Amino acid sequence: MKIINITSRRKTSWIIAHPSRTGAALVEFAIVLPLFLMIVFEIVEFGLIMSCQQLMTTAARDNCRRAVISGSSTESIEKTTREFLSTNITHDEEAITVNISIEREEADNQLENAIPGDIVTVETIIPASKICSVPFSVFSSYTLRGVCSMVHE
Repeated sequence: MKIINITSRRKTSWIIAHPSRTGAALVEFAIVLPLFLMIVFEIVEFGLIMSCQQLMTTAARDNCRRAVISGSSTESIEKTTREFLSTNITHDEEAITVNISIEREEADNQLENAIPGDIVTVETIIPASKICSVPFSVFSSYTLRGVCSMVHE
């Protein structure tokens, strides 16, 4: 056992150092550090997922507004939605799914066949695994969706 003298202006303290405990702190640090970093990275990943979810909802809402205006085409709405999502979320355009649906069956889910009063829905879907930056992320099995419905004018 080793006794260490620590002196400050006001008082003197004696600390007893146990040589058998010097490696324990290093072992505890080696066990706790990966867990701590995993939690921190998952918190950051959660923020990224929430941001992407908000961007997907924004893309669905903005393009749904364009879709309900007379003269818009299904192809142009899908294209602008994909461009927005591929620019802001993921560059993998094959991972992006854009669904445009119209409630009335006779419209055949084509905006060119929509009439005023039809409910138009724009849905964006991206697997979270295409967004996650942390390998083996808890969120990689989720699918992110952005949906908006409006009445055709």
